[in-house]
Amino acid sequence: MKAAARFWRFLDDVAASAGDASATALTSALRSALASVSMADRRQFWLRYDEATWALYSYDVWGCAAITCGGDLSDDWFEYWRRWSVLQGGDLHRGMLVDPDAALADYWESVGLMRLPRDAVLDFCNGEAACSAFADCGVDLWATSRRVRARMDAGPAGTPWTSRSEWQQRFPALIRLFGGR
Repeated sequence: MKAAARFWRFLDDVAASAGDASATALTSALRSALASVSMADRRQFWLRYDEATWALYSYDVWGCAAITCGGDLSDDWFEYWRRWSVLQGGDLHRGMLVDPDAALADYWESVGLMRLPRDAVLDFCNGEAACSAFADCGVDLWATSRRVRARMDAGPAGTPWTSRSEWQQRFPALIRLFGGR
């Protein structure tokens, strides 16, 4: 429990120091923060970061991400989006595990960027470089996360949605904000 609380405190500090919630600002802040912690802590933070990313691998979160980004997301883009969302800190992550529609609607309303075009949202929410921040600070991502690799073969948790029209029923708050895209 202590390690998880320490990890989320670390990421909350990264998010607070980033200046904005964009992937570029968050990755820069993450890289700086990682430079000041031990290699053992970097490895532990990577494991927690990767586990938190995979915890969001559900059909509900995927549907919410797709609505936010203006359409279907590939497997890769959904992973980048989850990595970005973990960088937002513990409050958003915990909220998305319980009710991603409400948590993300509250988040986007607080940030006030609902009018961004699809490409701008994809750039804003692209957490792909976060992995590089860990790797650049000496963490061997694959060797460190062997126990997480098995998740790559598993499908998303929950009930799949079969059409965009189903999103209206399952994700009403985000449809209200982003349905016009």
